[in-house]
Amino acid sequence: MENKITKTLKEWLPEHLPKNPKSSEYELLRDLAQFCREQFAQGKREKADQIVKIISLLYSSGNLHDRNAIENEFLGVLALDEAPSSLKNHMKAFPEKLKTAYIKTILEN
Repeated sequence: MENKITKTLKEWLPEHLPKNPKSSEYELLRDLAQFCREQFAQGKREKADQIVKIISLLYSSGNLHDRNAIENEFLGVLALDEAPSSLKNHMKAFPEKLKTAYIKTILEN
């Protein structure tokens, strides 16, 4: 059974997801975060912004489980090698609710 995160990501971002149909929502979020991180690093803001927009919608409309999964798997990966320049780019791209969660993720890790 697909959950909200899996269903939404497969519907809106299929080209950025692994082809493995058995991937869990956590694996999908981690893989998507890694792809998004690469797009930010390469200056490809359009693709990264598209991903952030979908993640933000999931985060703002999600239940506690969804928000925790996004914070731990998606935002956690983006925060791995955070630097002042990348933080500035992320803060520009993230909507307010996601900014708060991202700062919290950075501080906890």
